[in-house]
Formats: sequence, structure tokens, C-alpha cells
Amino acid sequence: MALLWDEEEAEMLKDAQFLSWFAVLRAKDLRTTHSSFPDLIPWQDSSSLTKGCPVLVCGTPFGSLCVDLFTSTLSRGIISNLTGQENAIILTDARCLPGTEGGGLFALKTPEKAFLVGIVVSPFGWKANEWIGLSLVCSIHLIFKSLMTFTKPENPLRDIVLRVKEPCMVTTAADHECSSVQHPTVCLVDSGQFWGSGVLVSSQLTLTCRHVVNGKTTVTLKFRQKDRFSDVIGDVLFSTQEASPFDLAVVKLRDTVSQAVLPQMSQRFDTGEPVLVVGYGAIGRSCGPSLTSGVLSKSISAKEQPVMLQTTCAVQAAPVEVL
Repeated sequence: MALLWDEEEAEMLKDAQFLSWFAVLRAKDLRTTHSSFPDLIPWQDSSSLTKGCPVLVCGTPFGSLCVDLFTSTLSRGIISNLTGQENAIILTDARCLPGTEGGGLFALKTPEKAFLVGIVVSPFGWKANEWIGLSLVCSIHLIFKSLMTFTKPENPLRDIVLRVKEPCMVTTAADHECSSVQHPTVCLVDSGQFWGSGVLVSSQLTLTCRHVVNGKTTVTLKFRQKDRFSDVIGDVLFSTQEASPFDLAVVKLRDTVSQAVLPQMSQRFDTGEPVLVVGYGAIGRSCGPSLTSGVLSKSISAKEQPVMLQTTCAVQAAPVEVL
């Protein structure tokens, strides 16, 4: 009896390890009922993904509300951030409406060719009084890797798992051009009680938000360099009043940051032009800044000088904008 219970318990634990989030479905005679159904969609090892890689999401939001209208809805975006072993967790700014869970995330090698890289597990939604514009995706490679651990050699699932393509991943032009992606230009600003993002504007000056420094005279600036963070103490030189419409603060670094690249200051702002936001939102505090893409929606001027910019980029409370 004890042996039987041990076997049942082991089976339950096995199921819990890889079916608590995902289920594997098999459709009979799919190819015979749909003669035009193409070959298996190739999938891509997530370890080769990079921030800024263009992606496509395909899903069916809103459930059965109107299947004919919403089936196979597409959304485009970029890889916003990556974390975990072999990039097990992926963040994307592609718009995933509620109900897109289980949909596929595809990396675009060319406009005509896509490779499955992940499964949407949590679309963006309303949390902490703000819209979270990033969606959580799990790596298809790691899902298959887990399934392979618990499937028998003769299981037909192995035929699917073993059919792997390894295309060369691509990144957006913006990813190549934005030095903030590759170098410690954007930093995490920690005032002790609050944290947010800041951006270097000179070798010793960083701009951030007033509410991030939280009235403190000194803050800690964390710059991610390769796989680690380096801390620099900063003195708050100036911050706007709470009644001011501008939520800004200027911080002076006590030490310089090696390999830091200063951003070029834009002199003109054309609505509709593509932009990136780089900041420490979502999982960025542990694995570096996140990226979101969009366009410049509007430039707001005062006395014929631009003072505020509006974008379509998904931005949480922590990031600062880098255009």
C-alpha cells in the first residue's frame, strides 16, 4: 500500500511541475481536415533573444464573446526584457488583451517569416492604479524542455519538440541606435523608500523625478554593467516643488561611471516618429532596464519651446523616457 501511495504521489508531483501552468492538447486528423495547413511552425531557442527584437503576438482575446471577430488577432511590439535561466521569462510591449493567455509570441526574422518563442501567460492589465502595458511570456523552449523530462521516448510529442530551427535573431534599428540599451546610460535611482529611473545628461549629472528622490538629499544610483550593478552615491542638487507641474530632480554623482555613454539631446520633435522608452520598470530592478516602443504622439510647447512629450510607449511609474 505504501508503495502504491508513493507512486501516486510521484505522479501528482510530476503533473504539478509542468501542468500547473500549461496543458498539452492533441487535435485528431488536423492535417486531413485542413489540407492547406502548413508544416509545423518552427520554434526558437529563447536563449538567443535580445532586447529590442521585433515580435508578433497571435491570440484570441475576449474568449467566446465574438470568436469570428477576434480569432487570431495580431499585435506587434518588441522584446522588452528577459530574465531567468535561458531567458525563461520574457516581457513584451506587444498589446495582449485579456483572453490572449495561451497565445503565441513569435520573433520576426523577416517580415514574412516568424518563429515561435513563447506562450503568453499574463496579458497587460490594471494594477496599482495604472495600466501595465507589458505582458508576461514563458519561453517555449523551456516548456518543451520540461515536457521532455516527463515524456516517454516513444511519445509523439518528442517529434514536435525535437524539430528545432535556429535562425539568426534580429533586432530593431532602434535597438542598434539606442546606446542606452547597451551601455549604462539609464540608471535605477533608490532613495530608500522609493525607487525609479534616471538618465545621465552629463558625466556627473542625472535627471530623475522629484517623487523618486522623495525629499532626500542623497540617493543611490545603480548602473547595470554587463551582468552586475555598480552603485554610485548622488547628491540631490535641485528638485521642483510639489505644486509644480514638472516632476523633476537633478542629482550629481560623486563618482564617474565607466563605459557610460551620454545620450545625444534631440533638438526637434516630429509627431509620428518612432521612439523607445528605457527604464527600470517591471523586472528591470533585477535584470536591467526594460524597453518599450511606440511613436511620439504629441509635443507640448510653452513660449514656443517644447516642454512636454507624449508617446504611445507603455510606461510604468518607474521608467523615465529616452527619445
